[in-house]
Formats: sequence, C-alpha cells, structure tokens
Amino acid sequence: RVQRTGPMVFNIQDLVLRERNGYYADPEILDILSFKMASGEKDGSLSGNQSILISESLSQKYFGNASAMGKEIDLDLNFSNEPIKLLVTGVFKDVKPNNHFRPDYLISIEILKKLQSKPLAQEWSNSNCFTYVKLGKETSEAQINDRIANLLVEQSEYDMTGNMLQLQPISNIHMQDFVAFGDIAGQVSKSNLLILGGIGLLIMLLVCINFFNMSTARSLERAKEIGVRKSIGASRANMMVQFMTESALQVTIGLVLSIILFEILGEALTGFTGLQFNVDTMVNAVGYVNFGVFVFALWTLLVVGSGFYPALIISKFKPVDSLKGKVNVVNSRVSLSKVLLVLQFTITLTIGIVAAVVYSQVKYMQVKDPGFQRDAMVSVDVFGDKVKETFVKELNQNPLIESVTFADSDVVEIFNSSDGYSWPSKSVEESIRLYHMSIDENFLSSMGITLLEGRNFNPEISTDKEAIIINEAAAKLMDIQSLNDFPQVTKGKDAYETQLNVIGIVKNFQSGTLREMDKPMILYQNPRRLFRAYIKLAENNQTAAIAGIESTWNTLIPDEPFEYRSLNEGYERILAKDKASGNTLLFFTLVSVAISFFGLFGMTSLNIQSRMKELGIRKILGAHFKDIFRTISKDFKYTMLIALLIGVPLAWFLGTQWLNEFSHRIKLTTIIPLVVVSGMALIGLLTIYFCTQKFTRINPVDSLREN
Repeated sequence: RVQRTGPMVFNIQDLVLRERNGYYADPEILDILSFKMASGEKDGSLSGNQSILISESLSQKYFGNASAMGKEIDLDLNFSNEPIKLLVTGVFKDVKPNNHFRPDYLISIEILKKLQSKPLAQEWSNSNCFTYVKLGKETSEAQINDRIANLLVEQSEYDMTGNMLQLQPISNIHMQDFVAFGDIAGQVSKSNLLILGGIGLLIMLLVCINFFNMSTARSLERAKEIGVRKSIGASRANMMVQFMTESALQVTIGLVLSIILFEILGEALTGFTGLQFNVDTMVNAVGYVNFGVFVFALWTLLVVGSGFYPALIISKFKPVDSLKGKVNVVNSRVSLSKVLLVLQFTITLTIGIVAAVVYSQVKYMQVKDPGFQRDAMVSVDVFGDKVKETFVKELNQNPLIESVTFADSDVVEIFNSSDGYSWPSKSVEESIRLYHMSIDENFLSSMGITLLEGRNFNPEISTDKEAIIINEAAAKLMDIQSLNDFPQVTKGKDAYETQLNVIGIVKNFQSGTLREMDKPMILYQNPRRLFRAYIKLAENNQTAAIAGIESTWNTLIPDEPFEYRSLNEGYERILAKDKASGNTLLFFTLVSVAISFFGLFGMTSLNIQSRMKELGIRKILGAHFKDIFRTISKDFKYTMLIALLIGVPLAWFLGTQWLNEFSHRIKLTTIIPLVVVSGMALIGLLTIYFCTQKFTRINPVDSLREN
C-alpha cells in the first residue's frame, strides 16, 4: 500500500523546506516496484513507525556528500503535542524518469496509526490509498477482479453503490490519459506516441529514398569508372560488394555523426520540445543491450534499404555503354526514381499538414479562455483558521493585492469527485461522477467566473450551508432549465442523505486538459476544507506584490517556508505534453522537408545530366532560362499534383482522427493544407531554379562535345 503524504515541511539542521512528492508506504513496495538501495538494506528499513527512506537527490539536497543514514528529520506534524521526528533508515537510488511511481521519500505507513483516528484497513472510503499486488504465476487478473469487484459496496459504512474495484496493469499506466495518482510527470499520450513513432519510421523511409535517388544521380558521374572496372575483369558481384561497402561506410559515418549531433543539440531540442534528447536517457530507459540491438538494427535497415537497389542497378551497366557515356537510368516514363520521388513528397506533405494541424491545436489551447482568471493570479496553501483570517486581513491592506479568496482544490485541475449525488431525472442504476469544490463567497468574483443565473453564496444567509452552485455541464446533465422551480440535488443515501438547494449556475470553466469534456461541477461551502488561497496581484507590479505576500507569510508563519504557484504556470503544465508533441512534430516536419528537397535536388541533377545533349541543343537554338526552367520543372509539377491528390486526403483523415480526441478543438479548414502545399511548391521550385541556374552557366558547346 502507498498513500500520498501531501505537502510536508522538513526541518533538518538549518534547512526548512516543503516537500510534496512523498508517500506513506508498506515495506513490500520496495520489492514489488524493484527499488534499488544506495545506502542501507531493504529488509526492515520501513518497519518502524519512525522510519523514512529518501532518494539520492533528496540526500544530496539536505546532507550534501555526507551520509544520510541515521540522520533525524523533524516534521511539521504533532502527536500528543510532541513534534514527530523521523529517522533516515535508507537511501534509494533515483527512480528512472520513465517509471510512473517516482517518490522523493517514503515514510513507514505505520505512522498513520498516530495520525488517523481509524485504522487504514477499515478506511474503505479512502481513495488516496493505492494497493499494489504482485500476482502468482498461476493467478490471473480476471480471478482477482472477480473477488474484489464488490468489496467497496460490501465493506464501506457509506453508500458506495456503483463503485467497483479492479486491477490495473502497471504497464498500462504510463500511456493513460488519467491515472489515480493524478498528473504524474513523464506520462504520455498513446496517440501522440504512435504519431511520433510513425513519423520516425516515415523519416527513415525518406532517408532511404533520398539515398537511392542521390546514389542513382551520382551513378552517371561514375559510369566510366564502372566501365573500366568491368573491362579489366570485375564481375557484377564485385561491383555490388563495392557499392554496398560504400553504402555501409556512409551509413556508419552518418550514424556516428548523428549521435554526436544528438548530444550537442540535445539540450536545445529538450528546451524546444520538452522531451529528453540525449543518449544517456535512451540507455537508462531501455538498457545497454537493447540500445545496442536497436542501433545495429537501424544500421542494417539503412544499409540494406538505401544501398541494395542502387548497387543492383549500377552494377548492371554494360562496359561499352558505360565507357561511351550512353547509360540512362531514367529512360522509362515511369521509373522507380520518379515513383519514389512521388512517395517522398506524399509522405512529406502528409507529415507537414498533420504537423500544421497539431501545431494549430496547441496554439489554440494556449490562447483559449479557460473561463477563469489566470493572469497575475497565484495560489498559496495556508492551514489554520486563525492564521488564515489574519493572513487575509494583512493582504487586503496591501495596495498591490486586488483580492484574496479560498478553495479546497487546484482550480486548474480538479480531482475531487463523487458519484454519490442524485437528482430527480437520474435513475437508481446510473453511476454518474460529479466533480466538486469547496469555495468561499469571494471565489466567483475573484476568479472571474461568470454567474449565468441565480446568485452567489451569502454568509448572511444561514441556509447557504446546504446550498450549491453548479456549472452549465451539471445543469445540462440534471436537465435543469431554470432556477425558478427551486431544483435540488441529493447527496448521500439513507442516514447520510442531505438535500442541497441549487442557487446558481455558472459558465463552464476549464479544469484539466482540453481533451476532456467540460466536467459537471458542484461548488459548495465548507469552511473547514478551505486551505488554498488564490491571490489576485496588481498586473503592473507582480514582483513587489509577491514580495509583500512573502513578508506577510514570514511574519505570521515563520516556521514554514513560503511557496506560491502561478496559475498561468499550472495551466501551462497541463498543456505541456501536447505542446511537447506539437513542437516535436514541427521539428520532424522540418527534417522531413529538408530530406525531401535534398532528394528533389538529386533527382533534378539526375534529370539534367541525362538530358545534357537535349538541353544543350535547346540553348543553341535560342532557348532562354525560363524555357529550360519550364522544361525541367514540368515533372516536378506532376509529382506535386500526384502527392497532393494522395497526401491531402490522407493528412486530412489523420488530422481529423487526432483532433477527435479533444473536446475543445480547432475547426479543420482548407487553409491549413493550402498553406502547406503552397510552401512546399515554392521551396521545390526554388530548388529546381538553383539547379537550372547551375546548368545555364555551362557552355552548350562543351555539353554537346562531352555527350
């Protein structure tokens, strides 16, 4: 079992810091999740009720290079009016970033006997405790699910109808949109991962196509060399070995340079995409053996994929034709090179349009109004009614503070929810989860949340203790058309049943990612639960305002460190994964465009070299630059047209499928593919322009003499 500790103040020697990423845990968690110890032993390290294990990073933070073993940590918790002291009984190695459970410290779960009035084993309504189960070889997941499905309903003293327990494989957590632990860093979207993985494979295909076209283009320059080698006895097999060896050497050099470039640019790419770009991260994630196998497989794929067919074609040249310069690798109207070029541009066009769709959606997510005030707004956690009252009074006297309000949740991402609510239109069999948040009477005005109908909470009205405000999504769910009928919502059941009067309806505000539907939400009043202060700062001098809050904090709560959170930063955090995917996709698009136009450059060069005599005659007969440019670019126009006919519908389909994962999304219009196609066409024509300009500098007499 593990249970979040919540924010804790650690007092160690002269350091007083608040730590947030910790858990109460059973000793078995160390074996089930394979923790590795840097100091101390697993056995017995979490047995005592005063034991704490800390990570290597936390050990370095508090104790430097000195040993943390046996050191004492004072907490901001009391038992029988005595502060709780913990003893460091072990240091575990930092957990890899791709693990879902990455604590900074683990406290023996036995300490909860001091802190909770009821034993943990009897807390069937405690949704903060998570149980890890390691199944035996002969035991199936389905068997356990059948046995635990109705435990909550059977054991809880509260009405838990509709709640069902089931096991969840740990391997499924990493790519899930939401997990019970909340927003755990390192979590990824499965769809985004598939998109990026697919694009990575497509870029490898582009590389192979590009190498093929460039090798074929260079074959004309080496025709005489091939003829001479075959004339002195070289077989076709000898020529193939030679060209495959050259291909292997080029791929090896490219692979080494790419790893070096990967390390050099890793930090810049990490800053741009939000993903870790370095070899160490990959090795730590998959292990040395798997990483080596991956690199070798990639090397083999690139060597065979890019070098085999060009070697096969080039080795077929006849010695006599090669020496006379009469070889032509594009004599067919529909050559493989042309087909591959069409494929290359189709892939690039598809990637480009999908990237534009993703990037547009990410930009929309960043500018969309969340429905509450997040600019110049910070939150501070304050516990203790007397301290809260004085804290608010002092802040209200600061001219740089515009307002202060309290709630019990992070408004950016509300997790508190229950399916224990009912209303007249809801059937008994239905299990519908509503999200709820306790607020004070200043919350709506301070947070800029729009009240559509009804009124706000009023501390002068005693019945407001049993009143609620709902959002549009909840009103729609409950089929509440108007407040004139005095609608009510029932909370709990039987002895725990309470009737709540709906006194207001507010506009939906965004809590969570834009992938989620607007959450049906209930706002209520419970002063005992209010701990998070939301403070509106004067926009013209936020730094001084925060300094004023810190000064007030240090005066009233000197024993605890001052910490605040920006709502803007919190909102950006929940968008971080999709933003990283968008930037990564943009980077991949730039790479694929560069590769494609290198391929176009090689294909254009091949086209010009194979038509040197024709183009030389055209120049002698008076053809101008624009005439030659039109002749050479004709094939490119057809290539782009075919790529457009295939790539645009494909990209539209893929972009639509990705957007369908979002409840709040942009409207896909023709402007996106139009801009991408126009941009690619322009770059392509510029590429052909420079190739043509290079040819027009050649004296036509020289080109005719050589050909």
